[in-house]
Amino acid sequence: MQELFEVPEERLDKVRELRLRILEAEKNTDFHGVVFSRKDSRFLLRFLRARKFQVDRALQLYLNYYKYRHKHSHLLGDLSLQSVQHVLQRGFFALLDTPSKCGSRTIVVFPARVDLEKIPPVDCLKALLLVLEAVIEDEEVQVRLSPLPVWPP
Repeated sequence: MQELFEVPEERLDKVRELRLRILEAEKNTDFHGVVFSRKDSRFLLRFLRARKFQVDRALQLYLNYYKYRHKHSHLLGDLSLQSVQHVLQRGFFALLDTPSKCGSRTIVVFPARVDLEKIPPVDCLKALLLVLEAVIEDEEVQVRLSPLPVWPP
């Protein structure tokens, strides 16, 4: 975790500092209507790791995350397992059991398994976002995160 500038003795202090900065940001009128629903340590650590434990940069990423979710609430408002169960049950995605050599997780997409006349494409997008959110909960993925390769079928 050295490459992330994550010092175990300072981790909780950085999380507390980020949480305090979020509480201050909530009072800012620029974020009227934006709900910062998660402030738990596990969630905040993903933003700190993504920005190498630089609190200012982690805060900006966190705020952008919630601003984006608010701005696109028509797509992301009901981002829950129940809302996309019908997509997941068709096997639209598969998460490979073992990580790659560099430690990243691989998600395979099978677009032919979904009839887009019956299932709205936005539901497929929501399902993918939910899967990505679940994958990034893993601390190992946060530490070893690599860019997502995308290639045409």
